[in-house]
Amino acid sequence: MKVRGFNLFLVCIIFVVFFIALLLVKEQVLPGGIKYFPLNENDKYVYSHQEGAENDLMTITVQNVRKIDQITRFEFIWSGKYNDRIQELVSAENGIMLCVNKHLIGEVPLKTVRRLLSPLMMLPYRLSRKTVFSTSVMETNDYNGNFVERDNITDEVSFVGKEEVLVEAGKFKCYHFFVRHNYKDDSGNSRQMHTYNFWVAPGVGIVKFIHIFVPFHQVKYVSPEEKNIMNRYSNPFVSLYELKEAFIAGKKLRG
Repeated sequence: MKVRGFNLFLVCIIFVVFFIALLLVKEQVLPGGIKYFPLNENDKYVYSHQEGAENDLMTITVQNVRKIDQITRFEFIWSGKYNDRIQELVSAENGIMLCVNKHLIGEVPLKTVRRLLSPLMMLPYRLSRKTVFSTSVMETNDYNGNFVERDNITDEVSFVGKEEVLVEAGKFKCYHFFVRHNYKDDSGNSRQMHTYNFWVAPGVGIVKFIHIFVPFHQVKYVSPEEKNIMNRYSNPFVSLYELKEAFIAGKKLRG
């Protein structure tokens, strides 16, 4: 009986140790000194972009970096065939979050400002394979401030793991994140879904990402000149972006 009791006690100890180890493996918090992006003014990232049979280049430039206490606000200036826009983001204690999308030309609808009433998490600093859910409301207005539409967004973010990624800019040790945004109207009808796989090299930035778009509604053209660009959003698509070169603090990145 003593042997059996000891064995049961030993099994319990092993189970507790295994459970604690599992928690430690599944969830980590990045040290404060580690950053996904250096966030220097005018840092520049050039990506090769493939979507179906199309191949082109897309550039992201970091601008308007402002640090207020423990929060850093900054903008990503996107330039490419389908991606001319300005994103306003914030790096806070829990991660990098999206606040505003200002579309220039090449997005749907053209020349609109999409403002999130509460920021959406994009890249968390807590590395957990447990999916984190959040919600926000996105209001879309034209450049004159006129209301266009409203979306209710459910945000799902999870840490997939650590992976080594080879792109034209070099080989990088990355954190892999999966992000899903589900859009619904005020009546609860699904409008569209965006999913993103991000591979982020700390101290460098995003070295690879895959964007999948699935529409659940018929696209409406606001004006005739929008038709060619908006045809892209009439059907699902998959876009692959891989880092071709980067210029950080005025120096070309050596991967």
